[in-house]
Amino acid sequence: MDVEEWFHVPGHPVGADSRLWAGLPPRLPYALRAALDLLASLEVRATFFVLGWAASRHRAAVRRISEEGHEVACHGNLHRRVDGLAPSAFRRDLREGRQAVEDVCGRRVRGFRAPMWSMGRNTWPYEVLAEEGFTYSSSRLAVPFLGGGRPGPPGSVAGVCEVPALRSPW
Repeated sequence: MDVEEWFHVPGHPVGADSRLWAGLPPRLPYALRAALDLLASLEVRATFFVLGWAASRHRAAVRRISEEGHEVACHGNLHRRVDGLAPSAFRRDLREGRQAVEDVCGRRVRGFRAPMWSMGRNTWPYEVLAEEGFTYSSSRLAVPFLGGGRPGPPGSVAGVCEVPALRSPW
């Protein structure tokens, strides 16, 4: 599950300027509580890809994910499409997002999902992920979706691949 606010969708007219986000009405704590309550009632564990910005602002809600035994992974910091970033900007967003999530949850984050599944066919993002110590990426979809999904390399399952194997994914 992606943990982000309603205005984090790229292209959303209200969310285009990240400087305004703090003044927008949050929905994440309520939606996350409902999702976690449902998973608890079913005794199911999930992976949550948490945006660093969201972790910093909704600390208790995000901490609950970890406390209830779910995996916490990184979704970047400011929900920027990876295919629109330079490698240095991606690395900065990745580091800031991961640090925010780890600070709140108190455990190491090893997984990543690109906002809008926006890794494209570039190999450099996987190299950055490997250099930063991530062990997997869930940034591919089996089918195209909203201009962002692309099939993963042969042998991937629903787009989840080990990072070291993706230095040359095609």
